[in-house]
Amino acid sequence: MTTLAQDTETKTLTTAALPLTSSVLFEQYDNGSLYTTHFEAPYSQYPCQPRKIHLSPSSDVDPVSSLYNATVSFTLDLRDSKCMAASAATVRSDNADLVRVCTSVTYGRGKITEGSVLIYYDEGDYTYLENNRKRITEKYTLLRFDYTSQSTGKYYKSDLIHHVFLKGLEAGRQRYWYNIKVELLEGLEGLGLPPAEESHAKQVRPFFPPLMPISISTPPMPPLDTWYASQHPMTSPRFFLRGSYSKNEYWKRDGMASAFASASSSSSSSSLLDHSQSQTMRRERNQEVAAVLLGETPSYEFTTPPLYGKPTSIALVGDLGQTKNSTRTMARILDAARAISYETNANTNGDENESNNSNRNSDSEDRLVTSLFIAGDLSYSDGDPDRWESWLDLAEPLLREVPFVSVPGNHEIECDNTTHDVFVPYESFFRNPNRIREAIEVPPSQDYIDTMWQHLCTTPSEFLGRYDYGNAYYSYKHGLVHTIFLNSYTSLLDGSNQREWLIDTALPSVDRNLTPWLLVVFHTPLYTTFTSHYGELNPTLMKASGLREVFERYEVNLVVSGHDHAYLRTKPLDAKGGVAEHGNATIFWTLGAGGNREGHSTYRNPNEAEDWVAKRDNDEFGFGLFFAPNRTHAHLQWMRDDDNNNYRDDDDDSTTSKTSTPGNTSLVVRDSLWIENYFV
Repeated sequence: MTTLAQDTETKTLTTAALPLTSSVLFEQYDNGSLYTTHFEAPYSQYPCQPRKIHLSPSSDVDPVSSLYNATVSFTLDLRDSKCMAASAATVRSDNADLVRVCTSVTYGRGKITEGSVLIYYDEGDYTYLENNRKRITEKYTLLRFDYTSQSTGKYYKSDLIHHVFLKGLEAGRQRYWYNIKVELLEGLEGLGLPPAEESHAKQVRPFFPPLMPISISTPPMPPLDTWYASQHPMTSPRFFLRGSYSKNEYWKRDGMASAFASASSSSSSSSLLDHSQSQTMRRERNQEVAAVLLGETPSYEFTTPPLYGKPTSIALVGDLGQTKNSTRTMARILDAARAISYETNANTNGDENESNNSNRNSDSEDRLVTSLFIAGDLSYSDGDPDRWESWLDLAEPLLREVPFVSVPGNHEIECDNTTHDVFVPYESFFRNPNRIREAIEVPPSQDYIDTMWQHLCTTPSEFLGRYDYGNAYYSYKHGLVHTIFLNSYTSLLDGSNQREWLIDTALPSVDRNLTPWLLVVFHTPLYTTFTSHYGELNPTLMKASGLREVFERYEVNLVVSGHDHAYLRTKPLDAKGGVAEHGNATIFWTLGAGGNREGHSTYRNPNEAEDWVAKRDNDEFGFGLFFAPNRTHAHLQWMRDDDNNNYRDDDDDSTTSKTSTPGNTSLVVRDSLWIENYFV
């Protein structure tokens, strides 16, 4: 691989305006408030609302069918006093009809529903999940975890975490929508949609007519309503009769439905219809369905990955955290996924490769980001799971729209104070693609913990533990790119699980005819020009494992890391760390300036960079863009966060006020390089 041309001027890219433009978006973290505008609706409307929504791919694009699978993850607070399943997920009314709290995830394109996953919570399941076990099916995984903080001693039990699989999505930059709904359903063995959804893969997208409140004077409230009113007092939501279905065979119950009356009325006459009154709801052909809407999201949209051989655009970042700068980075990444107008060509300054410009040109739509790779250190929870909660809330507007994958960083280690279990929140909250098997997390001994700083293994920069499989390491391919994700905090030495998987499975499966670009992502950089993590144990052991020689043997184009809170791009380097004579070697790219609260790294040599350094920066926050328009050329860009439309010119390091058109934002390019793929 060799460089083609480096841009020498700062570029600005005009993009669509963000919807989250409230001044709250950029509030200082010290004020105790992150951006919260996306909580105003619908979160305040319902008592049992899906929260912390995020998307991830769960499989590669199938080269034959062009289909792939995704995962939508979210939490439900079933312990909330207003949520129906606070103390039990199953109750029975006086007519012995089962009443369940149910969740449905529906997805499709345009007006067509292509799938629906239906989840109900049996009492036995709820008790099972209370004991920190998982409910795993072909369509979803439910789990909870508990954790005791080493640093504070605080005990935490998570909300119910859902990982729901959206199967059979068509790749090729298709726009899909999905919707999550939580309801209390009475008298049904199925949930809200026909149980045989597999036989109705292509349905008309369901249109739910306006919900009509029922107000009927009734005798004293039956047991179910008495239980509900006493256990879950609520001013919202309203109780409504919902929908009708024309095929009786969808429902095992024949002809009868009960309904709920509005709870908003001060009169006791507004209550659950009793058995005899519900009989009057019978219809000969249409089966009425009674439901209480407990929570519902809008229809969120996302773009599927490109087909193999098609232009591929990926955003990459490390060490995000949850500060004012973090929100800017996330907002700019969302810009890159939504951009309407985007610059497609670098300034080649008339170099010898000018004739190759036609290979680089592409439509602006090809530049739109469809995937986000996070190179570790996501939340900076530092052993406080409440900070995982706040980070997932903070990141939701980005992650519910742009599918992301990640690797664990040192801030994800987080030893439990009681069990010494490691990486528990990280392994629980997320579902990376192509999981090899369930995670193996081996707790370190107390003797080992006692050797660490402050005798804690909450977020050690150096860690000799074991976290294999699960979300720890995996591979994912789409478009023109095959990416291998590694775990810096488990062994890569001979005989280790990660080494065996990497050498025997992951690398031999790379097909450069299908995916000509090969990327590797892990947290700790093998090369650093900064003082903060220089000479650390984990990257030293990774070098000792022969990892650089492996990269050279398999002709890896680009290695992406975080950890250093700064920006670094090396020149193409050989396996010994020397600058490759002909440029056909691996570039190492550090993107650890996502916005974390620890500030920037300092230079080891502040006056002059090492000869292997192509570009470095330690006073700005931002993210990287990797864009491959074809199999022979790719564009690397370092995008600086727009600080209230101020930008610094590369030439004079001065800060200049830039006027922007109202309603528009800008992305500022601080480093730009076209590279050539000599390995195909």
